[in-house]
Amino acid sequence: MNVWPASPATARPAILSRTIVRTPGLLYASDVDFSQPFRAVTPTLDGPVLRVLARTTHPMTRQQVADLIGEASEAGVRKVLRRLAEQGVVIEQRIGSHYTYVGNREHILWPAVEVFMSAADRLDTTIREHVEAWEVPALSVELFGSVAAGTSTADSDVDLMVYRPSLTDDQVGLWDSQVAELRMAVERWTGNACEILEIDPRTLVEMAAEDEPVLKAPRVPISGLNIAAAFPSMEIARSLQKAMAGSDVSRSLARIDSKRLADAVISPELRRTMEELHKGFASPAMKEMVRTLGSPQTEAIRKRQAEVARVAKSPAIEALRRQRP
Repeated sequence: MNVWPASPATARPAILSRTIVRTPGLLYASDVDFSQPFRAVTPTLDGPVLRVLARTTHPMTRQQVADLIGEASEAGVRKVLRRLAEQGVVIEQRIGSHYTYVGNREHILWPAVEVFMSAADRLDTTIREHVEAWEVPALSVELFGSVAAGTSTADSDVDLMVYRPSLTDDQVGLWDSQVAELRMAVERWTGNACEILEIDPRTLVEMAAEDEPVLKAPRVPISGLNIAAAFPSMEIARSLQKAMAGSDVSRSLARIDSKRLADAVISPELRRTMEELHKGFASPAMKEMVRTLGSPQTEAIRKRQAEVARVAKSPAIEALRRQRP
């Protein structure tokens, strides 16, 4: 038996309240600023200097390093570079009256610098390994918000969008415990508060119908399908939303031209969303839509669209675009 009844009045809430779940008694003295991860261990100028040097293998002058940091004096940068050079982490070379500096990637401590530089990637990998071990798999897990956009600060939350499948009654408790543990795990890994926006296929369609800004915001796919390709156009989404809210779901869905749906947006991710909707409503009309999306004719359209997209991005076409006035 599926969790979604046909009647909206008794349906399980599609979006859970966006609350922060913390482990009782577990306090965090500091949070990770993913735009400046060095600050998790040192608030000094050493972190920004190493961040600049880690991004290039070309020697740089003190002033160039200071300019890239933005809010640092040349004198302050000079002191840090000299100290790092004395420790061997940075290579100092005199050229005429100027000194240049480059990160010493052969130093035994340089891998530690790389760890800090890849903090965001390490978070993605850690979350991916965690959620892909779930007993009830998620359709998708994506990072969104300021961390995904690269504009986070130490006060920023880690925002995750978790796309759940249609659940049976005996899966609900396990699923909820998985999501709760994910929240707490992210907080343990980072010290940052974690907020999870949990959505299901019906909610995703409704969000697309309402043109929710979060669907257009920067997101970083972590695991599962790409949510950006998993919802239909606003026009189709509104038709589906109206049908799902009606008293006779099957009859309302039957009024939607399934071929128009297939022609409008074709992707394996969208087909999966429709399959999950079919599990929830068990409607013959929904079944027909899913069948149409998986038909040989639709697959042929999908391949043609993919080929057109590939050609449109080819070097020859790009060259022609650049030649246009």
